[in-house]
Amino acid sequence: PFDASLPKERIQILLQDLHPNALVSDDKLAPEIPFEIAVSATFQELDRTKVAVLHTEKQQVDSLAYILYTSGSTGTPKGVCISHEAASAFVEWSITTFEPKEKTQIASIAPFHFDLSLFDLFATLNTGSTLHLFSSDEIRNPRLITQLMSQCGIEIIYATPSFYMTLLQFGKPEKHNWTSLQNVLFAGEVFPVKHLHKLMELWPQSRFYNLYGPTETNVCTWCEITMIEESRTEPYPIGNICEGLHYEITSEGELLVGGAHV
Repeated sequence: PFDASLPKERIQILLQDLHPNALVSDDKLAPEIPFEIAVSATFQELDRTKVAVLHTEKQQVDSLAYILYTSGSTGTPKGVCISHEAASAFVEWSITTFEPKEKTQIASIAPFHFDLSLFDLFATLNTGSTLHLFSSDEIRNPRLITQLMSQCGIEIIYATPSFYMTLLQFGKPEKHNWTSLQNVLFAGEVFPVKHLHKLMELWPQSRFYNLYGPTETNVCTWCEITMIEESRTEPYPIGNICEGLHYEITSEGELLVGGAHV
C-alpha cells in the first residue's frame, strides 16, 4: 500500500522499485499511474466472488506479507519487507497486551501505508472485534471524526499524537460522550506533555499507552502512562521491550532490536 496523494514522480519511483504484477486502485488514481502495469483494476471492477478465493494455500511463515515504504524525508523511500511471521508476532503481542475482545469497537485512523494500521486490521480479524473504517475526508475533519467516534462507541483508538492534538484543538471533544473509550494508543512521534495531560483529563476512564518502534519492527517498546504529573515537562519514556524481542544499547547509544517482530 502507498499514499495515492503522493506526487506522480514519487509514485513512479515506488512502482519502478516494486515492479508489480498487478495494481488495484480507485478511479481517481488509475489514469494518473505513470507506469506500465501487467494487470490493473479499479475497485469497481473487482468481482467479490473471485476476490474471496484468490489464495487458498497457506503461506510459509517466513514468506513476504507486505512492503511498507518509509517517507523518504532523508532521501529515497526505502521499502521495508515484513514477513507473515513478523506481522503475526506483532498482532499476537498487541492482542495479549491491549485485550480487544469479540465486538470491541476499534477506530481505523491510520492510513494503510502506515504501520499503525496493522493493529487496526489484523487485531480485529483475529478477535472478532468491529473495525470502523473512517474515510480520509472524515479523518481530516476534526469536528466530524470526533462526533463519529463518539457515536460509534469507540473503545480503542490507535493514532499519532498529531491526530489527538487536532481533536483537542478543533474537534470539541468535550461536547461528546466517551464513556466507552478504554484504550488510547499513540505512536509515530513525541506527544508533547501538556497536550497529553489535557487528553488524559478529557478521558479519565481510559488507559494510555506510548508505543515506539521503526517500520522494521512495527512496535518494539511500550509504556503505559498511569498518572498526570502537572509539573512534568520531559516527554514520557518509550518504556520496556515487547515480549518476544530482545535489545542491546551500543556504546554509541544506538538501540539494536532483534526477535519475532523484526
